[in-house]
Amino acid sequence: KSGFEHLLNLPNPLPKTKNRSAELLARFMDRKLRGERGLGETEVEALLDKVMVLFRYLQDKDIFEAFYKKYLAKRLLLGKSSSYDLEKSMLSKLKAECGSNFTAKLEGMFQDVELSREVQTAYQQHLSSSSSASNAAPPGGVEMSVQVLTTGYWPSPQTMHTTSSSG
Repeated sequence: KSGFEHLLNLPNPLPKTKNRSAELLARFMDRKLRGERGLGETEVEALLDKVMVLFRYLQDKDIFEAFYKKYLAKRLLLGKSSSYDLEKSMLSKLKAECGSNFTAKLEGMFQDVELSREVQTAYQQHLSSSSSASNAAPPGGVEMSVQVLTTGYWPSPQTMHTTSSSG
């Protein structure tokens, strides 16, 4: 156990990231949560349980959290997640492991996305009811999608680009 933990937490010889294991673990989870061909929700759920075993040995959980937050933001904002239920399940696993302080900003990201969906739906309903009453197209014929995001929850644009060169 202690040898494995030592190996998992070895410092990265490259100056870009302090703990490469934290980054790679977050990236692996991102790929699984984006969905892979041939893997169903139950298989992904089982894989995420196994990843959580590795996560327990990780010392730099804050580095993991920064990468996970970046990848989660991309999945949520770009609609790249394979399953909202899997995302919520992973969030509950992290919360059970690290506590609510660790997941507070991640939960806030989900709340922002849900609020944005509600606002967008209400806006679309308003447009459809007003356009059907006047038999007119939306103003200017332009469709619009808006997302309301809370500043403290989401990674900054600088972080999104500098945390890792690929993603």
